[in-house]
Amino acid sequence: MKQYENLLKLILTGNPITILQEPEITGKFNELLKHDLIEITEEKIVLTQKGRDILNIPLFASPTQEQEIEEFGEKARIKGKTFYLLSLFLLMISILFVFAAHF
Repeated sequence: MKQYENLLKLILTGNPITILQEPEITGKFNELLKHDLIEITEEKIVLTQKGRDILNIPLFASPTQEQEIEEFGEKARIKGKTFYLLSLFLLMISILFVFAAHF
């Protein structure tokens, strides 16, 4: 991830020489070219529209979103436990009816 961050900083400066001098970043650079996320124009490297769109996607949730995700997970766990207990209760009732029908 750190390599992509360094590469992104170098791309935003637009200097291809620095990128091509670092072998560990060159592979990542070629991947971005292959997927049309960047292009080389007039001795500068620029993000394509597709690259800018992807750059605007947040990689990490905000604190509010993290709290919402955590609350949703807690509600799902509670519902899962409730469903499990209700299923177990109904199974026990069914077994009781089967035994009661035989006696």
